Amino acid sequence: MNSEITSAATWIAEIERERRSIERDLGRKLTPRKHTNNEIKALVRQLKDIVGTLAKADPEDKRAIYDELGVNLTYHEDGRVHVAAGARVLRDRVGGGT
Repeated sequence: MNSEITSAATWIAEIERERRSIERDLGRKLTPRKHTNNEIKALVRQLKDIVGTLAKADPEDKRAIYDELGVNLTYHEDGRVHVAAGARVLRDRVGGGT
């Protein structure tokens, strides 16, 4: 299950890179279309599954996934958890290594 999440995150990152490449090739940004109610509901259902899977995941797998998504968790002694998400920097290079 953890490998499925990692695979999904990797696939999403690849698709985003491909989209940005296509946008550059076109010289303009593609106009996003509005999601339908059914699409939004399906996304929310999928996210619930991911949350449950992450809750059961090995701590090292969680760390790798959160790093890939740009999510930072800070645990406080009083039990509070601070969650922050920011822009992430892709570690991949176009065309691979030299």
